[in-house]
Amino acid sequence: MDKLKYAGLLEYLDFISKTYNMEICINDFTGFTMLEPDLMSVLQPYMIHKNKFCMYLKSNNQLWQKCIKNKKKILDKCNKEKQIFKGICPSGVEEYIVPILYDNMAIGFISVGIYSSNKRISEYLLRKKCLRYNLDFEKALDLYNSEYSSSCHSDQLIRSVFSILVQYFQELYIRHINSITYKHKQQNKQHQLSPQTVYTKTHIISFAIEYINQNYNNNITIADISRFCCCSQSYISHNFKERLGMSVPAYISKVRIERAKTLLKSTNLPINQISAEVGYNDPNYFSTVFTQHCGMSPRDYRKSCETSD
Repeated sequence: MDKLKYAGLLEYLDFISKTYNMEICINDFTGFTMLEPDLMSVLQPYMIHKNKFCMYLKSNNQLWQKCIKNKKKILDKCNKEKQIFKGICPSGVEEYIVPILYDNMAIGFISVGIYSSNKRISEYLLRKKCLRYNLDFEKALDLYNSEYSSSCHSDQLIRSVFSILVQYFQELYIRHINSITYKHKQQNKQHQLSPQTVYTKTHIISFAIEYINQNYNNNITIADISRFCCCSQSYISHNFKERLGMSVPAYISKVRIERAKTLLKSTNLPINQISAEVGYNDPNYFSTVFTQHCGMSPRDYRKSCETSD
């Protein structure tokens, strides 16, 4: 996979996220982020709210579903407002919403946060949510306090920083609607998906990828991933292949091997220990998989890195 053509996009997202201490989440309702597997892979860190607070709340299936439905309401408001606005979610999280418009229609939005301008209101909403869905309020509050920022950025800063991204995504959307696949679906109306369905697919696959990235060193299965994402195994398998061009097991192997390459290059850990750290209990099997991916054994890869240095 060649991600170099999207390296500038990732660098810009990383820069504004770290420089301004912003949590950025790109919400796609038309499929422009899924134009290519490389693009989706590059944008993955910014496709979901992956902070510990949000991840804890979404461990509840009902809250997961409500969060997805709430995104559609935000999209509807983007179509009405057609400009940057601030809002607060039912769990007490405040964010800026930056609409991504094309031909005066919202095709998605970027949420930027997370803030708390009124901690008392945020805590009230959070307590109410935890009582209703049987979540540990003290745990949720601790996670919330560790993530939110009491200082809110100005509208002007948000506008100036994100106008470039909005323009970039508009151009991606134009490429998307000019693609052969999109035109084919337009000719076959029965295959068209609603904005909510497109967003749900993108959201679930993004969460599946994040789950793999955080748990690749464990013996994870498609069943584990589907439980985490609150959907069926067949749904995960089909959409994973469709969006990323590879199966779930193949992606897990890819993540593990990439991590192993890093450890082989940057540490002196024994190969059997690296094997265990990336999720392979059998060093021989790890060596076989590594050779299939890289064209050389882990030992030879380490030697090649030492030679190049």
